[in-house]
Amino acid sequence: MVYYIQKIGGVSGEVYPVAVIDSPISVRWVRCFDEPGNFELYLPSSAELFTLLAADIGVLVVTREGDDIPMYIEDFKLSESAEGETILIGGRTMDAVMTSRVVGYPTTYAHYPPMVVARNLMLANMIAPEVIESDYSYDPTARKLAPLEVESPSAPGDNITRTFGGENLLTAVDGLLREFGRGLRCRLIGGVFTFEFYRGSDKPHVVFSADNEMLISCEYEVDIRDKCNVVFVSATGPDSETQADGSNPYTLVRQAGSFLSQGFDRREGSMSVSGVPTEESVSVDLKEYTWEQGTYSSMDGSDVSTDLSIRCGEYVECGKRISITAARSTGNKTLYFKILYYDHNREYIPYSSPGVVTSGTTLTPPANAVYARVTLSPYTGETISPSDLTSAKAQILRARGISDYKADVTERGTSGITPPLKILNAQIADTGLYKAGVDYDLGDTVYLETARGVRGSAKITAITEVEDAEGYRIFPTFSDWTTL
Repeated sequence: MVYYIQKIGGVSGEVYPVAVIDSPISVRWVRCFDEPGNFELYLPSSAELFTLLAADIGVLVVTREGDDIPMYIEDFKLSESAEGETILIGGRTMDAVMTSRVVGYPTTYAHYPPMVVARNLMLANMIAPEVIESDYSYDPTARKLAPLEVESPSAPGDNITRTFGGENLLTAVDGLLREFGRGLRCRLIGGVFTFEFYRGSDKPHVVFSADNEMLISCEYEVDIRDKCNVVFVSATGPDSETQADGSNPYTLVRQAGSFLSQGFDRREGSMSVSGVPTEESVSVDLKEYTWEQGTYSSMDGSDVSTDLSIRCGEYVECGKRISITAARSTGNKTLYFKILYYDHNREYIPYSSPGVVTSGTTLTPPANAVYARVTLSPYTGETISPSDLTSAKAQILRARGISDYKADVTERGTSGITPPLKILNAQIADTGLYKAGVDYDLGDTVYLETARGVRGSAKITAITEVEDAEGYRIFPTFSDWTTL
């Protein structure tokens, strides 16, 4: 196979060949799923090759004929002896260039798909850095690596929230890949290094077994010492929620796991959880409610006829704290609001509170308040009508429903469930029945079946190609086998 050393040069990062290698002594070429692959290229040396490597290491890659996966040269070793000079060139796949960058500025990604977070980390710290307003000495062009691009993930996954700051970029990205079962590869396409996120496929037809003479040896072990299928989960609520009788609705013990387990099959454990929310913030769109013109609620609960103000004609649950934000389309944009409180029978509660406050102010209702009515008033001397109202929202902090709280505590307790330990180890023989790149590839899930009918599955985590005096060989590396 023919190999090419190519150089990344210029401000825009043009990639062009600078050397051809058509007779290496040996080659080891490894591609990996969720971490950088690696390579070793062992060949006779020359003055020209040594000079090239010594001068340009750091901007050199190796490609091979018919393959668009480049390898980034990170080291070389020259050996001189009576037999002549040899040189060993090594490095990793192009995702290794992320080791030269850190997540330089603290960043939080709230409610983003995990691979979108990974892509944004690569963009912000390596591919398309932006100006940081808080750091006037920051030069985003100095961090850019060209010509690198990263494609948007086709299956980004459910949203997560993550905060980064100071980590090595490769460590941060690889951590997301492993956590969410995704792979990352870089291809050299049209002179541009293009990163792609991908996931493997299920290959049920690829079965390594004794029947097809591909199973050299196998060990299967089962251990129930740490098995747990029922967990007693305890949670302690905040002191502020303690009732007059001393009870606390958020202090409880719940069972999580298999409630049908009994007798010798039932194996119990216990754990405590903290930080389970006992409050929830709810946003209510008051603009969708009916607003009345000319009714102003005084602090004694009575109505005053005036055309200056408007009042929400419906009751709103007020919770522990409540704030109103509103905007109008005409006149002075400053709006004021007043809230009157009512008990569970919707009887008015006399309450000494701020009379009229500005939009956005947070108020604490009386302890026995369940409902509220809202009045909006304009700037002195102006009039507001329901048609002027462009937005009106109530942000309400209220106690979380106890049933939701119990369900959350129970769900967290499932982390204490541990199945029996089952270990399956196997040594596979490559008989040529299945071919890499045809029957399976990186990230794919393949299967194993022992003579006793024990089945397992594993992911292809790496594919190694070796070329030397013994010929060409290719073989996969599996993740730990999981019993089925």
